[in-house]
Amino acid sequence: PKSMQVKTSNLSFDGQTGEASTPAAVDFSFPQGHGRGVGVTYSTQTATIQVKHEEEFEMTPSDHAGGLPINVTGSSLEIRRDNRTVTLGGPAIVREGDRELSAKEISVELDEDFHARHAIAEGRPTLRGLRDARTFSVAADRFEGYLNPEGWVERIAASGGVTGTRKGLAGTDNFSSGHVELALEPRHN
Repeated sequence: PKSMQVKTSNLSFDGQTGEASTPAAVDFSFPQGHGRGVGVTYSTQTATIQVKHEEEFEMTPSDHAGGLPINVTGSSLEIRRDNRTVTLGGPAIVREGDRELSAKEISVELDEDFHARHAIAEGRPTLRGLRDARTFSVAADRFEGYLNPEGWVERIAASGGVTGTRKGLAGTDNFSSGHVELALEPRHN
């Protein structure tokens, strides 16, 4: 359950550095989804995989997150197995249904079973979406999401110049703050 399978071609291996690489397309699969990119490097010394370009993957739908698949795109991806971190270079975009998070960089810390537990979006991230026939947009210098082991977001924190807008038939609401925190419940987000 903790493994990732990587398929590519034109792979070269440097025995002195312990690094394998290819400029070719790469497909990968892991227990929670699958993806693709162009160009990959793997370091046996640091247990780090880097997908160099055109990164995109899809996470399997979760009952705890509304049953919608999560689609992710970015300019690069770095997975550090020993540190249990994943970093998506931007523009990084995460979509789930009518919601979209865009950021310069998104980092995810994984637990011992390689499930997401803490996500950080930086570089003036913006969350946009549609809910109850109203559009919304929230931006800040940094977003943090805290996930429970079942895969749903328990808490979100936005910090640094937080601004938000909600538009509906009755008009537009705006807010601004230095810091905002939301506690969430599964299926009621």
